[in-house]
Amino acid sequence: MIRRDVKRLADNLAGVSQINPDHVYSFLLDVGMMKGCNPCKLDFVAGRGVVFLAGERDSTYIERYVAPEPWTPTFDGPDYEDLILARQERYLPDP
Repeated sequence: MIRRDVKRLADNLAGVSQINPDHVYSFLLDVGMMKGCNPCKLDFVAGRGVVFLAGERDSTYIERYVAPEPWTPTFDGPDYEDLILARQERYLPDP
C-alpha cells in the first residue's frame, strides 16, 4: 500500500533531484523506519542528483549514479597495414 503523503514528498524531491521517484520513495520509507517516525515530519534537502536528510549529509543520502562511458581505445597513429601492403607491392612482379 502506497502512503500518499510520502509519495507526494518523494515526487517533489525527485523533481528537484532528477532521481527516479520510486527510488526516492523507498529511501524515504527506509529513513522513516530508521528514525522511527513519519518521513514527512523529517527535513529533507534535495539538490541536483542528491537527496539527503538535513544535518546528516554524509550518512543519510541517496545519489544518482551515472555510469561512465565504456573505454574505447583511440588509435591516432599511422595505418601500418597499408604501409606493409604498399611495401609488398614493390616486390610483387607485374602480371
